[in-house]
Amino acid sequence: MQRKITTIAGSILLALLGVSAIALSREYFARLILGAASRAAQAHTQVTKYKEVRVYYPSVGALLFATEQIDMHGGRAMIVHQLVRAWLAVLASERITKELIALQSSSITQPSATALLSFNGHFLLEDWSTKQKRLCIKSLIKTLQSAKVSAVQLLCNHEPMSDPHIDLSALLPVDG
Repeated sequence: MQRKITTIAGSILLALLGVSAIALSREYFARLILGAASRAAQAHTQVTKYKEVRVYYPSVGALLFATEQIDMHGGRAMIVHQLVRAWLAVLASERITKELIALQSSSITQPSATALLSFNGHFLLEDWSTKQKRLCIKSLIKTLQSAKVSAVQLLCNHEPMSDPHIDLSALLPVDG
């Protein structure tokens, strides 16, 4: 009888050790898999390249700049879109525009790399002088230089933007 109890106790002990070993190995594999997923997420985060860029804006006859972080991982169209949105945000925060202007769409033509930018309204105010309007356009163009576009076409509600003092029908070269 004593021998039978010892055998049963030994069997139970071995069974418990086996179950513990299985549980530990599952936990090990779970940590191994989750750790690999965590490392992959960290690698993805490191792949995303944020770059500090200068966003220019007009101020009393001169251009000033604010520094913004832009995700440079996307294509040229995505970079242009982010730069213009950052530019509009700076114009709004500096209270240069009276109403909130938004970028409706942006695209890049191939192979000329012209940025087509459509806004929901005019960012050039009617009461501005021609010099102020040119300075505002220059701030946008200077901001877009880091996106390596050759020219900019300004649109309002997907139609060519117009101004009584400045000809906006022509492409605006980015290089000068």
